[in-house]
Amino acid sequence: MEKKREIKLIKYIPIRYADPITSLDLNDEYLCFGSMLGLVEFYIINSNTLQKISDTQDEFISGIKLRNSVLYLCIGDLQINKYNLEEDINNPETVRNYQSEEMHKEFCNKCLTIFNNNFLIRNIITFPDKPSDKPIKKDVKFFMKNIYHESIDDDYNDKYELSNYCVPFDFDGKYYIIIDFIEKNDRIFYIYDVTTKEMKHINLDKDLKEIGHISHLKILQNENIFIVRNYNICEIRKFDFELVKKLNINCNEILAYDILFDQEEFFDDISNEINDKEIKYIVILDIDTNIILYDYKNDKPEILLNLENDDIGIDNDIKDQKFFLFEYPYYIKISKKHIAISSDYGCVLLSYN
Repeated sequence: MEKKREIKLIKYIPIRYADPITSLDLNDEYLCFGSMLGLVEFYIINSNTLQKISDTQDEFISGIKLRNSVLYLCIGDLQINKYNLEEDINNPETVRNYQSEEMHKEFCNKCLTIFNNNFLIRNIITFPDKPSDKPIKKDVKFFMKNIYHESIDDDYNDKYELSNYCVPFDFDGKYYIIIDFIEKNDRIFYIYDVTTKEMKHINLDKDLKEIGHISHLKILQNENIFIVRNYNICEIRKFDFELVKKLNINCNEILAYDILFDQEEFFDDISNEINDKEIKYIVILDIDTNIILYDYKNDKPEILLNLENDDIGIDNDIKDQKFFLFEYPYYIKISKKHIAISSDYGCVLLSYN
């Protein structure tokens, strides 16, 4: 892979020590991120202006979504705050996710929250008390909320029987994908259709061979999925795991990825999927601090830069601290003009013209 594209550092935004970034979003006008302790900042790219929304919140920032100049901020499983970044950010519209504080206290420690595209998904799972506990099957409740609705306090809710070791991966407005760890070498790949309430499944360890560890997964159009397996193998597969395309991406362990589609990816309603979006680029962050841009149509990867080795204007003092030693969850986001990366000590914003 060769370096050809011009890369520029737009901004390096330092964060507090031991307060990792837990959510990140980006478009061509704004970068916004939130932290474990509730720090929320947004950066106006054209005016080089950094503004703070909060120093702390009642819970960690579990999700951020930018839609033009509107920011949706998910605070734990507690509530969603909606800000217009071009108006007064001190008076957000707030929607609570529970009918009462008693219900919040009952579910909070069992709630796994995913903020994906324009959907907030809350899964109520009775997690095991210790790693050695055997899996127990129970009804897992979930609540889905379309944040783009004018009345975003309306939930779609259902339940399904899974073990307390299940891991929800993605939801696209119609399909919900979960991997359930029944035993050490017995993983079930579930596909739940919210329109029909049907649950299909594949046993990854018995029905398929050599799939290995799945670290990343995203639902695409036409019942395809993008997966990262065995830490660095990128593929497009069907829901039944038939291989569609192995992507020409060679790198070390993948820490984070993002996909740029040829149109904004959102849905008017739960189960109202958009099927004509196509992949333009996939951006990859690997453990060696390489940022790789993959041109999907031409099957062409390109190393944009190495954060630690390339001179793009990041201070050597920052490079010497390294970027990904703390083993936090890390995030990378791509827009038509910019790429943002979270790291141990800050957020890096680049242009990739």
